[in-house]
Amino acid sequence: MPINLVEVNSSLYTTVKEARSEYDLDVVISKVAVVGGKTALWIGRMACEKLPEDEGMTWVSGDLMFAEQPFSRNRLHIHMDFSKEEMCKKLEGLFDLVVIDQSTVKGIRGDFIARFTRFLKPGAESKFIFEACPYICAYSNKIEKPMNNFGSLSLPSSVMSAEREFKDRLFDKYLEKHSFRPNDLKEKGYAAYQAFLKEAANHLKETGHKDYEAFVKEVSEDYVKDMGERWLPAFQSYIIEKLKKEGGMTSPQQQACIDAREDTYEHIKNYFHNVEFFKDTDYPYPTNFNNREFYIATAPKG
Repeated sequence: MPINLVEVNSSLYTTVKEARSEYDLDVVISKVAVVGGKTALWIGRMACEKLPEDEGMTWVSGDLMFAEQPFSRNRLHIHMDFSKEEMCKKLEGLFDLVVIDQSTVKGIRGDFIARFTRFLKPGAESKFIFEACPYICAYSNKIEKPMNNFGSLSLPSSVMSAEREFKDRLFDKYLEKHSFRPNDLKEKGYAAYQAFLKEAANHLKETGHKDYEAFVKEVSEDYVKDMGERWLPAFQSYIIEKLKKEGGMTSPQQQACIDAREDTYEHIKNYFHNVEFFKDTDYPYPTNFNNREFYIATAPKG
């Protein structure tokens, strides 16, 4: 069950300037160090955003940006750039739990696991939780051009080119099967390709093909009408995903993500004694992305 988030109801700072004067990094660190009980850090959480309410746990938010909204004087908030090594050193060994979501990871340079694991206290119960977005990948020897940034959201161009070729071949074979010519407009620009998709969709529509009818039923007739020709790529994607599922196929992009996720798992094991990967499970600290894949790593290694 996702943990409930609670609003901060204490007296508020009225200006960002006032808050900045109170939230000197060394001052906040000194306050965290003397907290009784366990402490948790949510990296990428602004001071005005909700924090979990866990019995026996004091939560600290941490973010580079200062929101303009007022927030509690009693809030423990670390205002810093978490990609700066010299600042991260000050947080070593302070927390029992560290949480970070994928929207924050993409802006962190370097290996965020190696960096933020150091924030944890030594011990078997210390825990690091982060979302496992397929694009949050470790260095992968299985990818031709590995990502320089451990938290990169971009796959190499070689993978994306192979992905496009895979989809084009699949769609061409599908159209040929249903008595329509393959796409010969790949090099003639976006407008020509859109015209091709429209012609293909109209062919399937006019022949009463079940896939076109199923697509319209799924997205609604209003969607097709309101989107103009912009629904055409969605129709193509619908067909491709259907064919992949029926044929048990894995695309180059999917395989690259699978490979990178496996490498990520192995990479985490360099830093923790216990690593669990959760799939199709609600993230314990939900964000706007509603991701259902995540890692929980416990017992950091010396």
